[in-house]
Amino acid sequence: RDTVLYADWNLKIIKGDGGTAHYGSTYEFTIIPVYEDVKDSVAVFIGKQGGEMREIKRGNAYTLRSGSTVVTLTSAYIKTLSAGRYNIEISTNQGSA
Repeated sequence: RDTVLYADWNLKIIKGDGGTAHYGSTYEFTIIPVYEDVKDSVAVFIGKQGGEMREIKRGNAYTLRSGSTVVTLTSAYIKTLSAGRYNIEISTNQGSA
């Protein structure tokens, strides 16, 4: 079962918008701004298209790393999503992506 992920980007996306997350795999979004500028202010929200957005927790559901800012949804979290289309929002102290 596959999950298609779309992001509503106000900041610049480098990689990952509109892609498919396969069951049991991880999925990465890469955005600008630089990781060091936003690492302590990131919040990630997800919701099925047309549904309510909810915040997911760093660690179990996603990780962050540098390389601009790379948000990786964990395979454990992706396994909890039913098949379908989802919207993701990444909020930082420099805006939302």
